[in-house]
Amino acid sequence: MLLKLIFISFFMIQSCGNQSATTKADTQIHSFPYDLSNPTETFNLDVSLREISGLTTSPNANQLACLQDESGQLFYIDKKTGKATPSVIFQNSGDFEGIEFVKDTLWATTSKGKLFKIWNLDKTPFDVQILKIESLKNANIEGLGYDALNNRLLLSAKGDKNDGATVRSVWAFDLEKQTPSVQKAFDLQLTDFQAFLNTKTDKSYEKLKKDYIEKPASSGFEFGPSGIAVQPLNGHIYIVSAINRTLVVLSAEGKVLDIVKLDKNLFPQPEGLCFDGEGTLYISNEAKDNPNANLLVFKMQSK
Repeated sequence: MLLKLIFISFFMIQSCGNQSATTKADTQIHSFPYDLSNPTETFNLDVSLREISGLTTSPNANQLACLQDESGQLFYIDKKTGKATPSVIFQNSGDFEGIEFVKDTLWATTSKGKLFKIWNLDKTPFDVQILKIESLKNANIEGLGYDALNNRLLLSAKGDKNDGATVRSVWAFDLEKQTPSVQKAFDLQLTDFQAFLNTKTDKSYEKLKKDYIEKPASSGFEFGPSGIAVQPLNGHIYIVSAINRTLVVLSAEGKVLDIVKLDKNLFPQPEGLCFDGEGTLYISNEAKDNPNANLLVFKMQSK
């Protein structure tokens, strides 16, 4: 009997400890770690990047890398000065929307699901392989991100006509198999946004409620992913939309953790985002009606 009581007491102590850890983790999950109204740095980019598309960290820790929308040319951006340096051209033309470095290999995607693998960039000539993913031909791919935990690329789609008006899909490309195929990672739906926003009473969510709850159903799901990235310190997935200027934070499984409305004066057309190893967030905006595109830098806030 004494042994049984000891076991029960131990079990209860362990359970209480686990519950406390879970509560703490949940609090951290829902605490947005960036002040997107106050960038740490703002860089106006070279005129050659007016239609900057895609953004990634570089193997060189002092640089980011990006593309210009209508050409398959790589550019490096100095993280301290914002100066852009043109680099290799791996395709003369195309609607390039996403870019991601995985170690020393560069990946890029077009809106129609062509995936470019570029490696040996320090050699002449470098190597290029093109994988045509037929199932994504009509998906309107707009973002490419690296999920290190699952060794895969995530491709966010602005909208597949077969998905309906209220669904946005994220697809996964297996970096181990590297076959010209993808699997569905998760779907993001209008009802996911509505369920999350219905739990919020803070005034910061009022504009989002107007966008995603109060608008008539005929408006559809006015969220069109333009960039995707995985936060390296917690594994959360960030997706930005130029439509309605919205940033959504998701768990690794695709559950909505937070939604942020972006200021149109700071974010005229957000098209790319990435994180460095310290968790610093970078968001790029196309020029739109401005003379130059820009790059905004946001340091993580200490909690």
